[in-house]
Amino acid sequence: MAPYFDGQPQLGALVAGKSNLALVGATALVETRGRDFTPTPKLVRITPKLAEQLLNSNHLNRPLRSGRVEQYAEDMRKGRWKMNGETMKFTIDGDILDGQHRLFAIIEADTPIDMLVVEGLDPDVMPTIDTGAPRTLGDVLAINGGKNVIITASVLRWLWWYPKRKSYSSGPSHIRITNQVLFDTLPKNDDVAERVSEVMSTRNARKLMPASILAFVYTMARRVDNAAGTAWFALLETPLGIDEGKHPVLQLRDRLQDNRAAKAKLQALELCALAIKSYNQFATGKRTATLTWRRTEDFPTFAKREKGE
Repeated sequence: MAPYFDGQPQLGALVAGKSNLALVGATALVETRGRDFTPTPKLVRITPKLAEQLLNSNHLNRPLRSGRVEQYAEDMRKGRWKMNGETMKFTIDGDILDGQHRLFAIIEADTPIDMLVVEGLDPDVMPTIDTGAPRTLGDVLAINGGKNVIITASVLRWLWWYPKRKSYSSGPSHIRITNQVLFDTLPKNDDVAERVSEVMSTRNARKLMPASILAFVYTMARRVDNAAGTAWFALLETPLGIDEGKHPVLQLRDRLQDNRAAKAKLQALELCALAIKSYNQFATGKRTATLTWRRTEDFPTFAKREKGE
């Protein structure tokens, strides 16, 4: 009894006879005797050629998000794509309900990927697909036992962005990065959880600017010059003993307090740049009359105290 596909190629027919095919539960449950919508799960190695065939036979194409395709393709190229139980979904007529971007990504990456595929679905289920809340990196960190996970996730994004800042000048919030990319940076960013914890334990500093930006600057400052970064952060929290009017910590605190009262708030990139400039002046001993940063300037890098200072 052949599966009912209204003349459209069944997935199994497209890949039949190929040695790289692995099937699980491949017996067809959708039969020609009426439209019995019984889903059929299969594990299939989707090659770029097969992905192209499936897309060409599809009648339910939705608008393509090229950024999402490139995101997926990059993970596939670098071996970060994981078999996580998510399925590609096909109707009883062979159209794609869910998986279009993954198929384009397989073609873009020119890499075969094993996918769990479900065939035989009622076309009317389309509005119910992908309606759940997307899992954020914060969710992933929480599942793995992390604390302050939203702040930590944001700091990891800043740390990923910083070396690439000339290519992404608008800042990290405008970049699409997969959870897997950022999660994979945890081993080399094993100091972030402690820095975030220190920021969240302050009473004053974290009220001046977003905790994620402060934690990013503090993390980087400690990495560049542990003593200077620690001292700068301590003064930002409690500016005791500062009697210098142009002291960079006082200048930063004044700018941040003015920003809290202003109707037109400084953007995250501006806040971050001002904090880095404040730290740099503190670490090097150099002073300016005012603490400013304009978007026409290069984004500041972290300075280190010269030997002997």
